[in-house]
Amino acid sequence: MRSIVAVLGATVIVRALGEALEAGLVLAFSDVDTIAGYYEVRNRLPMLAAVMVTRVLAGVLGGYVAAKVAGVAEVAHVALAGVIQAGFFIMEFTSDGNPAMYPFWVQVALPLVTIPAMLAGAMVRARARVLQETT
Repeated sequence: MRSIVAVLGATVIVRALGEALEAGLVLAFSDVDTIAGYYEVRNRLPMLAAVMVTRVLAGVLGGYVAAKVAGVAEVAHVALAGVIQAGFFIMEFTSDGNPAMYPFWVQVALPLVTIPAMLAGAMVRARARVLQETT
């Protein structure tokens, strides 16, 4: 049961936190009042770079939490969660008529950075567990 909670929890954390941080960034640096305006601001290069950074941070946090919940085989659990999350990104980016579409380079980069970011979080947690066990 912990395995399921760890994997699904990581995907929820990465998705929800990533979306929340993106919205916070866009709204902090603009006063858009329409969804079209939101996407126009979000799709500017500096904002997209900041969004990529926040998505990586969300991935690291999601990976860490999933590894902590799993307790054993942390990296394997988080790798599965990362593949699932990347799959969600790919499904989202290949759906037709999606008004929230990122530029192509972001569509390629997000799935590619998600798995390593989540694995980095898992490795930090695995290292912390080893250090706790030795002290």
